[in-house]
Formats: sequence, C-alpha cells, structure tokens
Amino acid sequence: MNHYLAVLSALVILPFALQAKPLSGSQVASGVVRFTGTITTPACTIKHQNDQLISNCFGKVTENRNGYISTPLKEMPKELVSTVTSEIVNNDPHLKRVTINYK
Repeated sequence: MNHYLAVLSALVILPFALQAKPLSGSQVASGVVRFTGTITTPACTIKHQNDQLISNCFGKVTENRNGYISTPLKEMPKELVSTVTSEIVNNDPHLKRVTINYK
C-alpha cells in the first residue's frame, strides 16, 4: 500500500516539478523565433534644414487622423522612439551618422 501511495504522490508532483522555474545558474534552452508579416508604418526620414536635423515621421496627427509629423531630431516624441543619437563622421561637421531606436 505504501508503494502505491509513493508512486501516486510522485505522479501528482511531477507536472509541477517540470514547470518549475530553473535556477539562475542552470542552462536555458535556446532556439529560433520566426516572425511573419509586414511593417505597417514607414520609418522616419531625416533631412538637414536650417542647420538642424529634422525628422519626418508617420504618426497620430489628431484624434482621428494619422499623417507625417516634422520635428527637430532632438524633440522626437518619446512614445515613438527610445533614443536618438547623432555623431560627426571623420571630423566633418557636414557628415553625421544618425541612429534612431524605435519602440
């Protein structure tokens, strides 16, 4: 009888043990995640105008309408991008590398 109770207890506990969170030092399974679909919003474009960089991004213009919003690069909406950086290339102030991290 004790043997049957031990086996029954193990069968009840087994599903919970298999779903337990792994320890921080243990290895984690790896794999590949594939996404399908399309990007529905175009990326922002950047242009040079009046000695500053201007972003032209598609977004919410009014409550019921979407459209393109032009703003200086330093003032891009925080709900659209997480960071925007620019750096001069080859010490030439006319050449800049702009990096935009979208959310």
